[in-house]
Amino acid sequence: MLVEFLVGLVLLVTAVHLYVKSTWSRVTENVNLSGKTVIITGANSGVGQALAIEFARRNTRVILACRSAIRGEGARQNVLAEADRDDDGEVVFRHLDLSSLESVRKFAANTLETEPRYLKIYLSCSW
Repeated sequence: MLVEFLVGLVLLVTAVHLYVKSTWSRVTENVNLSGKTVIITGANSGVGQALAIEFARRNTRVILACRSAIRGEGARQNVLAEADRDDDGEVVFRHLDLSSLESVRKFAANTLETEPRYLKIYLSCSW
């Protein structure tokens, strides 16, 4: 029973990932999102990272909110490389563990202090 559930979950996540990857450029082709800020949780892998890359390609300020500092910084480097962006400070990693209210509060306080623009987009891609 557990194996069937896990197989179904993997298939669902894969299908969503492939759908987003195959249709995203058609939907947002030539859209420039300069001046917008997006926070993406779970951006160190999967759909979250794919979305981060696409937003970075469209000149959006991308905040990668991830639980692991090592994986988050690696994801930031990958997003910069895949989106063909210079390291201009517009793609940033911030630590966020959604299972800890203390971490959420620190993340929120840090974001309010450091972000000069209003938040335009928030995507939750973490489980």
